Amino acid sequence: MDKQYKLFYKKCSESRISFTNKFIGFYKLLSEEINKVVDKSSNLLFLSAGHSIIIDMINFNNAYLSEIENSFHNLYKKKNVKKVDTEFDFKKLSQKDITEVLISNIEYSQDPIKLLENVNKLLGPNGKVLLICNNILWNPIFKVMEFLGLKFKHPRKNIITTKFIEKLCFLTDYDLIIKKKRILVPFKIPILSFFFNNIIARLPLFNLLGLVSIYVIRSKLKKSPKVNQLKVSIIVPCKNEEDNIAIVANSLAKVGKETEVLFGDDKSTDKTKLEIEKSINSTKNFSIKYYEGPGICKADNVYKGFDIATGDILVIHDADNTVHPKEIRRLIDILINKNQNLVIGTRLIYPMEKKAMKFSNYLGNIFFAQFYSLILQQHISDTLCGTKIIFKNDWKKIKKHCGKWGVKDKWGDFDILSGARLNQMKICEVPVNYKDRTEGETKMTNTIYNGIRMLVICFYSLLKIRFN
Repeated sequence: MDKQYKLFYKKCSESRISFTNKFIGFYKLLSEEINKVVDKSSNLLFLSAGHSIIIDMINFNNAYLSEIENSFHNLYKKKNVKKVDTEFDFKKLSQKDITEVLISNIEYSQDPIKLLENVNKLLGPNGKVLLICNNILWNPIFKVMEFLGLKFKHPRKNIITTKFIEKLCFLTDYDLIIKKKRILVPFKIPILSFFFNNIIARLPLFNLLGLVSIYVIRSKLKKSPKVNQLKVSIIVPCKNEEDNIAIVANSLAKVGKETEVLFGDDKSTDKTKLEIEKSINSTKNFSIKYYEGPGICKADNVYKGFDIATGDILVIHDADNTVHPKEIRRLIDILINKNQNLVIGTRLIYPMEKKAMKFSNYLGNIFFAQFYSLILQQHISDTLCGTKIIFKNDWKKIKKHCGKWGVKDKWGDFDILSGARLNQMKICEVPVNYKDRTEGETKMTNTIYNGIRMLVICFYSLLKIRFN
């Protein structure tokens, strides 16, 4: 902000501090929304215009706080367990590994484009920015509230709309990940506040009426890594797949600087383990490893493989080889070059072979794809495709949420998708060719039982992601 606006806040600092303390209930509600986005381990840069009271209420590991007026630092107390730096050098912030930025002054910024450009220079790879502003639908009411002293009157307001944010992202190299309106009742009223802010505010039409607009944007990679600079780990979960092991091993190829293939035998009753050991001894330009699955379900088998894997990129490849390994390289390229966090295959775009999928499974896929598109607020055509690719660092964030969706996700598809959405990750779906199983039978049996389990997970995800 220029000197004119800084002078205004300096003159009005006492009234601004008094107003903020008077309406601390609103800032507590706002902090609850911020904490759903900001990671506890983040190195946070907070650009504030008299909103720093929330620094005591939000998550972070280290915080760098910039206020428009020094006296506003009296709004909060520095916690012993956290570091709040208020006298940092902006020019040296790029050395601090800033992972997230909270901006509450974009409405009052003289040049929002320059503001986001400067922030982008400070952010680490794929850094996240949280923008908070007023919902312009309420501007006439806000003017009345300002007149009545129920809202502080700032000297300048940029008109911030979703279209404006989209344009800003285009001009300053960001991707818009999340847009939402929150807080219908700006005061802490027992039961009433929770009901309106956490239930009614999430319903269609009502979700457009929140007082606060919240946008989550991610910076695009300044320089994408090359595939040949990264190690790739391909996890192949197996359960009674003795006839498919050699087929999979022979059809896989090296990708990246180095490739490791991890076959996880989930306590098979046939010769799957023996076939894996034979493949380990075969000559390849990539390494093949064996690990013993927990024998519980595919999801736990895959997760154990993820934890053991040493690659930068993790790939799930089903042992039935219904999606040919040649598809893997293209999906990895998209993950890297399109700056995505999670790439999933979809089998429902290209024509599939007649016996590739049971009709009941096909209908289930269509239903759950539509349901999950509603949950994720992003179109997904095939939630249950076994081919999924993710960065190892992103998996570590998703892992924290696995198994917390009402009932156990035995296949892992919903665990990964819901976890990615909670972490505001970019999800990309890519068509793949789906073939008949060469050997053996599908493990996706008992359609009704699995469907009920998945339905419970969907409803729980809906509540946790859209209504939390």
